[in-house]
Amino acid sequence: MIQKNIRISAGLIIAAFVLRLTQLFTVIDYKTGFYKRNYGVWGLILTVLVFALCVAAAVVSHKSLHINKSKMVKAMPVISALVSASLLYEFFAEKFTMQGMAWQVILMKVCGLAAALYFMVIAASALIKFKIPDLLHTIPTFYVVMRIVCSFINISSLSLIAENIFFIAALCCTLLFFVSYAAFYCLDDHDKTLNLRTVLASSLCCVTAASNIVANIFVKNGYNHIPLYSQLVLIMLSLFIAAFAFNGIFETRE
Repeated sequence: MIQKNIRISAGLIIAAFVLRLTQLFTVIDYKTGFYKRNYGVWGLILTVLVFALCVAAAVVSHKSLHINKSKMVKAMPVISALVSASLLYEFFAEKFTMQGMAWQVILMKVCGLAAALYFMVIAASALIKFKIPDLLHTIPTFYVVMRIVCSFINISSLSLIAENIFFIAALCCTLLFFVSYAAFYCLDDHDKTLNLRTVLASSLCCVTAASNIVANIFVKNGYNHIPLYSQLVLIMLSLFIAAFAFNGIFETRE
């Protein structure tokens, strides 16, 4: 039953990915990020369908997860190291052009660096076995909060274009996951919505980032409204969250 649910969920995520690619290639003007003339309705329909498929994937598979924080999948050290590397790449590559306060930029940089170090610690802890202080598990939450704030400030005038809608939605779902993730480790509170948030965040991040990266390959970096480094962070986070979810699947099988 568990394997069946996971296969159905994976199929729904793949379908969402295909629909998102279809949207990018057919109804969106990649130079502006807005829907093409006379394609607005189809664009909205595809957007709703992509979100609906990601939600359906989470609903189908979330009951199959029984996450145990004392265990970790074997790939987690590598995935955590990749997340850390992507965050460091973002830290050094990102240039802020927003009309925001200096403290916002500083906080974003500090939270990004702290998050990179956190995932590096996660990778190290799996290799040399040491306990991570509970409060450190809150660091990703602060990073995602600042990423959402800075993204809204940077793209406030373009916040409704199709690419940014998916990016902001993926970040918001990731924030919901990391809030439950922090509570899970710090308060030993397995929120009833943790499993649902885990699958939803992973699927939406993967669909959003992977589709944009694939689209960029075919249009020679035409879909560049969201920088490549931010897309890489998003897809690495989706892998981390997926590994966290698979931990629950393996725990169920034992």
